[in-house]
Amino acid sequence: MSFDLGFLVFLNYEQDADALAALEDGLDLFTFAEELGYDSAGVRIHHSVRTLSAPFPFLAAAAARTRRIRLATGIIPIGWEDPLRFAEDAATTDLLSGGRLDLGLSSGIVLGVTDPVARAKAVEDKLTAILAAIRGDGLGDSPIAALPIPKADAVGDGTVPLPHGPYGDAPDELIAFPRSPGLDHRLGYGAGSLSSALRAARLGLNLVLSTIHGEATGPTLGDTQAEVIRHYREEFAVHHPDRTPRVALGRSILPIVDDDDRNEFAGLKEFYDRLVTPDGRYTDSPEQRGQASPLYAGAPDEIVARLSADPALELIDELVLTPLTELTVPQKKRVFASVAETVAPQLGWTRQEAAHA
Repeated sequence: MSFDLGFLVFLNYEQDADALAALEDGLDLFTFAEELGYDSAGVRIHHSVRTLSAPFPFLAAAAARTRRIRLATGIIPIGWEDPLRFAEDAATTDLLSGGRLDLGLSSGIVLGVTDPVARAKAVEDKLTAILAAIRGDGLGDSPIAALPIPKADAVGDGTVPLPHGPYGDAPDELIAFPRSPGLDHRLGYGAGSLSSALRAARLGLNLVLSTIHGEATGPTLGDTQAEVIRHYREEFAVHHPDRTPRVALGRSILPIVDDDDRNEFAGLKEFYDRLVTPDGRYTDSPEQRGQASPLYAGAPDEIVARLSADPALELIDELVLTPLTELTVPQKKRVFASVAETVAPQLGWTRQEAAHA
C-alpha cells in the first residue's frame, strides 16, 4: 500500500514560563520531520490546559521555517470557534504557508446543549457555517456566527464611514476575507463514532481517526475503524461524487532498534502493554464503551508485521505517528527517525526529498 506519513504531538508545559520553550520545541520537531521526508506535521489543540491552544500563530511560524511539509492540527474544538474569525485566521495562515494547511476539526464542548439530538444539530450547524465562511459564502443572520456588521448611512460617494477610513459598499451579510483556494477541501473531521464519520462525509470533510474510538463494533480497534472508513467512503461518494476524500489514521509506534532504546523505552512498553489489551480495551477501565490502539513497540520487523495485520491501514491515505507524551523532544526525534528509516518504508511509504531554502 502507498500512503503519506505524518506525526501529531502535544506541546505541553508545566509552568507559564515554559510556554515559549514548548512552542520552540514544536517548531524544531516540524523542521526535523521535514528533513526526514515526512509529509505532514501536526499539533494537538486544547483549551484551559497548559498546551497549545492557538494553532494559527504557531502554524504561521512553522510555515516560515519550513518549505514543503503540510501543516496540520489534530482537532480544533469548534465549540469555542466563531466561524467568521476562524475562516479569516485559517485562510491567512494558509496563504502564508503556500497552501499547506490541513486542519482537523471536532465538536468539542457544545455550550448550553445537553440533548444528544440538539447537540448533533448544533455541531453540524457550526461545521456548515465554518465551511461557508471559508468558501466565501455569506453567513447571513446565523445565530452561531459573529454579530452582524453595524450598518451606517453611506456618504455621498457611496462608501460607508468607519473609524479608520471608508469601507466601500455596505455588506449585506458577513463574508470572510481573505480566501485561500482549496482550503475547504483540506479540512478534516476527527470522528469518534460512525455517525460523526458519516456527518463528515455528508459535509465533504476529510476523515481523521485517532488512536481511540468511542465505539467498539469489531474485535479490535483496527476492525472497528476499517468498517467506519468503508461506510464513510460510501457516504462521501453519494454526496460528493466528483471528489476523493482523504483518510488519516493515528497509531502510536515505538521502534526499539538498539540497546539505548531498550534501556530507555522498556518501561514505557511494559506499561502500555499492561494498560491496553490486544483487542483495544483499557485494563483499568473495562467499563469504557470504546477501543484504543495498543502501542506498536518492539523490533522494526515485529512492528511492521503487526501494522500489516491492522485492517484499517489498508484503507487510509496517511499514517499519523502519535508519539507517547512521556517522551522528551530528543526521544521523539529518535522515534521519528526510526519510523521513517525502519518501519514506514516496509509498509509502502516513499520518503520525500528534504526541502532547502
